[in-house]
Amino acid sequence: MTMVLVVEDNATARSSMQLQLESDGYQVVAVVSGEDASDLLESQSADPPDLMLLDVRLPGISGIELDRGMGIIWDTMSACIDRGLAASGILPGGLSVRRRAKSIQESLIAERVMNLTAPHVITDWMSVYAMAVN
Repeated sequence: MTMVLVVEDNATARSSMQLQLESDGYQVVAVVSGEDASDLLESQSADPPDLMLLDVRLPGISGIELDRGMGIIWDTMSACIDRGLAASGILPGGLSVRRRAKSIQESLIAERVMNLTAPHVITDWMSVYAMAVN
């Protein structure tokens, strides 16, 4: 189920958005402040939202600041993946573990070009991204 995080300090607007989204079949988590949203997003027990609806004029941490912070996290994660997919050789440390993300990505791209997509390919793509960040 798609999860939407609503961050709105106006109780009427927050309640209205939550009711409408829930009636449309979304799972909704609604909070009153940017600080509450930040705490929720930083919590390791919470699943990240699929969509955030942010009030841009919140007291304290604004919706704009939350959006910028999420953008910074996204950019950092993307840069880690890009570096991992570009690197070959041996991972740092004394275990002599060979980097595999680059070669697996190249194989997956070659399979896609040849139109040989097997059912397991989505799992392979997730695995290659996981290897890239490690």
